[in-house]
Amino acid sequence: LSRGNWPHLVPVDDSGPSPPLFSILYRRNHTNLSYKLMGLSAESNGSEIRAPGTGIGTESNPGLGSRQGGGQGAASKKAKVGNNGFVVQKMVAGGTAGAISRTCVAPLDRMKILFQTQTDPPKYRGVLHALSVITKEEGVLGLWRGNFANCFRIIPKTAVQYGSFAVWRPLADKYLSMGITGSSKSNKTSKGVTVSALGKVLSAGMLAGLTAQIVTYPLDTVRARLTVDAGGKLNGMFGTLFAIIRHEGFPALYKGIFPTLCGSVPYVGIEFSVYATLKASAYIPKLPNSTELTVLGKLFCGGAAAMVGQTITYPFDLIRRRMQVAGYSQEMRRYNGILDALRRVLSEEGFFALYKGLWPNYLKSVPAVAITWLVYEEMMEFLT
Repeated sequence: LSRGNWPHLVPVDDSGPSPPLFSILYRRNHTNLSYKLMGLSAESNGSEIRAPGTGIGTESNPGLGSRQGGGQGAASKKAKVGNNGFVVQKMVAGGTAGAISRTCVAPLDRMKILFQTQTDPPKYRGVLHALSVITKEEGVLGLWRGNFANCFRIIPKTAVQYGSFAVWRPLADKYLSMGITGSSKSNKTSKGVTVSALGKVLSAGMLAGLTAQIVTYPLDTVRARLTVDAGGKLNGMFGTLFAIIRHEGFPALYKGIFPTLCGSVPYVGIEFSVYATLKASAYIPKLPNSTELTVLGKLFCGGAAAMVGQTITYPFDLIRRRMQVAGYSQEMRRYNGILDALRRVLSEEGFFALYKGLWPNYLKSVPAVAITWLVYEEMMEFLT
């Protein structure tokens, strides 16, 4: 490439022989320009021009969900709609994706909760046996019991989760890039501590998970009560909500919130970071002559992110469910806090009881998260 043919591009390093084409880094001296040539792209923020799909996001790009690998193409779209509009788009895409995915896997979700909360001797002896018993006792629609409450919960939860990630990501980029001296020009602090791009995605994802859980946790408690209500004693979602407040007090809506935060906060961080890492990988199938993932590629990245996150954080999910339904009926176990629940599960049921329902949870969460990411990516492309 001769400098005379590129009047708007200035080499970062002018010394030494010219490196290979895809490793050449350029900076613009004119704003609001976008260049695309043979896989090279530049966004309208003055950043370095790199081969798209080689990273998992930059300070200028607060989130995932773009045609450019790793989320690098979202910055220019954000500039068109403004920051608030960009967050709203992510909330709409996230809420839509959550509703579609959870409806698809609602039967497996219900079985997971039933396995987590059933007493000894267990009523359900496996996935197929649970399917048979539920359809025999409650009909086919019984497999979707509590799904309306679940969608009512999951729509705002995923909307807040993806929207808040778009808010937290640039803040993580800004403050985790600042050294002790306050300089944000380097990821390296004066003590030599490096905060990687992956660490920033993980941090922003954890903060997004924290935000979503605090906002929507009461709906999760209501959904858990409706799911175990095989006899139909509860009077719908709003009836259950008001009944819990009336008989147990408002704090009862947040039973089990601490183990939930211990599990879901790192889970969301792991999910976002694993998805971003896989999305930027050269080994994930992409469309011909494009950095866009194929449908199977998006499904694989989402499913793998879910499996990694669920395996690490599942015990917290089980403790949360136990506490949410504690005292609902005489058959349900009662616990005096998180430590008591953990101690009794380990002493009475053994270590592997912490993973009760993990297999149906895989069957539910892996396709659910895969569908969520697929729909989210497609919705973001449609909205932008």
